[in-house]
Amino acid sequence: MKTRPSLVQSICLAVISRVLGRAEAGLLILRLPDGRERRYGAKDGAAAELIVSHWSFFPLLVARGALGLGEAYADGSMRSPNLPALIQWFILNKKQLSGAARRLSRLGAMFDDVYHRAHANTKAGARDNIHAHYDLSNAMFETFLDGSMTYSCAVWEEGDDLDSAQARKRAMIMEKLDLKPGMRMLEIGSGWGRLAIEAARDYGVEVVSITLSEEQLVVAQERAREAGVADKIRFELRDYRDVDGTFDRVVSVEMIEAVGYENLGVYFGAIDRALAHGGKAVIQAITFPNEGFEAYRSRTDFIQKHIFPGSLCPSVNAMKGAMRAGSRLAVTRMESIGINYAKTLGTWRQRFLGSKSELSGLGFDSRFIRLWDFYFSYCEAGFKTRTLDTVQMVLEREEASA
Repeated sequence: MKTRPSLVQSICLAVISRVLGRAEAGLLILRLPDGRERRYGAKDGAAAELIVSHWSFFPLLVARGALGLGEAYADGSMRSPNLPALIQWFILNKKQLSGAARRLSRLGAMFDDVYHRAHANTKAGARDNIHAHYDLSNAMFETFLDGSMTYSCAVWEEGDDLDSAQARKRAMIMEKLDLKPGMRMLEIGSGWGRLAIEAARDYGVEVVSITLSEEQLVVAQERAREAGVADKIRFELRDYRDVDGTFDRVVSVEMIEAVGYENLGVYFGAIDRALAHGGKAVIQAITFPNEGFEAYRSRTDFIQKHIFPGSLCPSVNAMKGAMRAGSRLAVTRMESIGINYAKTLGTWRQRFLGSKSELSGLGFDSRFIRLWDFYFSYCEAGFKTRTLDTVQMVLEREEASA
């Protein structure tokens, strides 16, 4: 291995070192390819470690910023014994580091923003974006999800395993929906069908559930047949913008992140049109803080580039503004459950990394596994630092809730 950096690599290391020297929260230990060690931030306490195996890491970090950190991890030029803790260190020092980091990575950000705009959520674009994430392989998702194949924030109590924590979350949604036998319910975003199946089986509800994922559609239909409720559920490959008919209830769990900022009003308008008089909707959404949202939505992050093209986590204010602009809906109840997501993501990550041989057998290489490891870690750190939240919201028409 080359133990001496090139001139460019040395300059980039010096620039990065100067930026990291501004950190105040927590200790970062940087281990260089030649075995030397540098320390930044607090002088003591629990340390985050960044182990660099190749000098090329530093030009990449200068050019790409936070995106470069994830790409370097995926390519193997850096590693960490506790990846979520490393990302958390950067988040906690965001205020001290972000200005310089943005200036350094401006050129790379321009190209990434062009990429993100190319994945806008038109009807055709939405199909492609969903396909790029959810149609990777049902078997791949089975390696880390629970038996119900629920791919959203669980709600934990002491002694829970993943299955029981996910069941608790679904029960919370059902309570908010206040389902009655004979009601018609629209689900926007089927997942693998568990919520729709429970609504039909346990509450006597007739369900129309829509998805853009062909892989999920096949599994959801099969599971409905196995549960004996295929006559009560109609799973359809359909865009939310093309829904017709009226429903007593609408539910949508962590699907709004795939809508895109420009379509938030369209999304809430579609829910409004679908609701019968006196109906209500329940959505679960991953949210970004109101403060800083404009900056977040104007740039491309790791998840948008490498995991879920076209995605965006809305702020609560952005959702409320879109409701006012595009619908007659108002929030009548809201509950934060984001404190549970770090554990959910940590559990998913542990199960995923424990399935490397199975993933390899499915055709996923080591770079893919590291990309998803960084994805889980990135999100876990976001929830641990309360940069991200998850809310369950009950929506009703303003005239119905007055």
